[in-house]
Amino acid sequence: MCNLAKLGSQFQNRFPVLSLQPPYHLGWEISRNIDTFAKAVIHEFVHWQCYHNFRYGKSLPAIQAADTDADGLPDTVEPQYGFDPSMRQTHMSTDTELKKIENDEEWLAYMSMSEIPMGKYNEHDWARPGNQWP
Repeated sequence: MCNLAKLGSQFQNRFPVLSLQPPYHLGWEISRNIDTFAKAVIHEFVHWQCYHNFRYGKSLPAIQAADTDADGLPDTVEPQYGFDPSMRQTHMSTDTELKKIENDEEWLAYMSMSEIPMGKYNEHDWARPGNQWP
């Protein structure tokens, strides 16, 4: 789980905008306030889905046999996303920050963050500081 307390009083986060098609890295986005919370929730939800779809109820040897590159996704699932089942991080970049994305499951989780448009939940942002405060 991500530690939202590390984001400080501005509650903002800079994250990569990623794709399954070249170019794989489309730039960077900065979220603030409720947008940061929404994007963190969808990111962690992807990890939850991967766990429940691919690992829940399975023994460690069964998980390792299904995911030989240890990237969080079974080898049989990776081709549908354009991932290489023999590589832990298929779209490895020379960018130092992108190298922190350790595996293909994490790549999917970061990709999901761009699916929520900025400002989508502004009307629900009750926090101060927040998107409804000047």
